[in-house]
Amino acid sequence: MQRWWFLAMIGVACTAGCEASALVIEVHAPTGTQQVRLYIGTGDETTETIVPGNYPATSPPPMGRYWPRDPGNELDVITLANGETTARFVFAPGSAPKLGAIIAIGFRDDAPVAIASRFYVAVPDGDVIQYNLELAPIPLPMPGTVPAVHLWGPAEAERSCLLAHETQLAGEPRTSFIVHHADPDCDGYETGASDECQPHVWNGRSRADLAALRCLAEDSIEPIGDGVTIQACTLGGPACVDGAGPQPDGCEPSRYCTPTGVCADCANQNTLDCAATARATPRILCTFTVIQAPNGLSICPGAAKLPATADLASGCTGSFQFRRAGDEWRPVLQTGTLLTLSAPPPTDACVFALVPSSQEYPFPGGGSGSIDALLAVDLVNGRGAAIGLTVSFGFNSTNTCDPPNACKVENTLDPAFRRCITAPLRASP
Repeated sequence: MQRWWFLAMIGVACTAGCEASALVIEVHAPTGTQQVRLYIGTGDETTETIVPGNYPATSPPPMGRYWPRDPGNELDVITLANGETTARFVFAPGSAPKLGAIIAIGFRDDAPVAIASRFYVAVPDGDVIQYNLELAPIPLPMPGTVPAVHLWGPAEAERSCLLAHETQLAGEPRTSFIVHHADPDCDGYETGASDECQPHVWNGRSRADLAALRCLAEDSIEPIGDGVTIQACTLGGPACVDGAGPQPDGCEPSRYCTPTGVCADCANQNTLDCAATARATPRILCTFTVIQAPNGLSICPGAAKLPATADLASGCTGSFQFRRAGDEWRPVLQTGTLLTLSAPPPTDACVFALVPSSQEYPFPGGGSGSIDALLAVDLVNGRGAAIGLTVSFGFNSTNTCDPPNACKVENTLDPAFRRCITAPLRASP
């Protein structure tokens, strides 16, 4: 929409001097309002989840409809003199046949205190059309909820973009955004640019997939009710960071949490090979009983099962993945040419079981041995868990399958690991 003029005068009627077409927005504000600002969106709405700047980390990312801002929209501000309650904005129509959204915000002491909205406003053609907006007080947020109006922009104190909850369209409460054209998260990096990695997350980053992870990195986990930010150990790898672009040689935190002791044990190596063999706990220990069969040593039949893990009871999804030192991630644990251990897809309760492909003992010559690996699984909350796994084979001198094959967790989950796997996953750094 291209401006014809903008009147920052109070109570000026658009009569003499107005040209053929004009759109007049008259905003009536509560007493005490010091400033009125219009946020004007053009075109049709797009529905998307957008994470604004400085949005509470413990709140779910808001989904709503958004419109790109009218160019020059930052000029749509009127400061009211003491006692004045009406602000009039006059615009010349441009090429757009309609405006998608007009949201007026009233400010007092530099804080938003009142709001009014109107959607899909016709642009006059040869006429002067006036719309009146009555500002209503913005309700104070209840404890644990987000404010009804959230303002942000590329700079810390900027207010060029708007998120408004509970705006009404056809009688239904909706979440509405007015954002920058080609920059819907309003962080100053345009969609499609090499330095924009998460177009809908303010100053966001894209975390590396499991296959690309190669190191360990600490991640800051936002407070969950206690106001304390903690540092958690995660698998790390290359990432793409808004403002910097792809970081192919970087070691950024991933969504896969791992026990805190792994980062401590591997501080001098910082590799997944070290993580697979580190003795940090908690660690899963699986034992298969071995007996003497007519044709040599044989593994007792049956899977080695780990009971449902209460700490992961939020739910597992996908499939278990294994990584031995010097190898890549695989859906099975290869113990050599004789034996493969596989794990059925996890249930919601994250039940884990190792199923041998055969009963052949995997170590030639009858020697004893064990196998170390990393075990990773995706969680339904978007996080992932990666924990050390040791598979050992124990001989039974009485040649009976007792004890049966089984798995257990050595030690309990440390608080930082537990916090990491249960925290909301945010794309912002």
